[in-house]
Amino acid sequence: MSDEENCDPTATCSPTDFQCDNGRCLSSSVRCDHLFDCADMTDEIGCKGTCLPGNFLCSDGKCIPESQRCDNHKDCSDDELHCVACPPNEFQCADRTCIPIRMHCNGYHECQDKSDELNCPSEKCAKNHFQCSDKTCIPEHKRCDGHTDCKDGSDEGNCIARDSLTGLYEIYSWLVSRKKA
Repeated sequence: MSDEENCDPTATCSPTDFQCDNGRCLSSSVRCDHLFDCADMTDEIGCKGTCLPGNFLCSDGKCIPESQRCDNHKDCSDDELHCVACPPNEFQCADRTCIPIRMHCNGYHECQDKSDELNCPSEKCAKNHFQCSDKTCIPEHKRCDGHTDCKDGSDEGNCIARDSLTGLYEIYSWLVSRKKA
């Protein structure tokens, strides 16, 4: 049986006591002691340095809903500090949601705030450069050189082996020499 069950909600407390909203009287010394002594938690409401569950305690003593912490909007001096970032294989959108890194700068908006397509590499590469599938650019001589230079490996795709080119040249030379004969 709870000690709260037979309390008179209309009872008044002595001037040195604190009365919980449910009518229970407590010593004023337990008010704002960072412990919930009232079953309804009213002994900690409005106290500097104490927030109800589901709230974040700012360094200035202000309480804000936990949902407002790390939301990219400064509600108090420290609610945007020490926010968890995305894992290394993910891109963090401006609204702090995470998407797979392969979706960053791919020409499509996966972030609701469209931040995944901001500050992306140029659509066109300079002369004598190859554009990778992820829109980054590499020098043309690095394409089809047997080494992956684009993050996505697109510089080594659709390449004709150098041995094949040599073979084609030999066939061409043979055909030309036959035609002259």
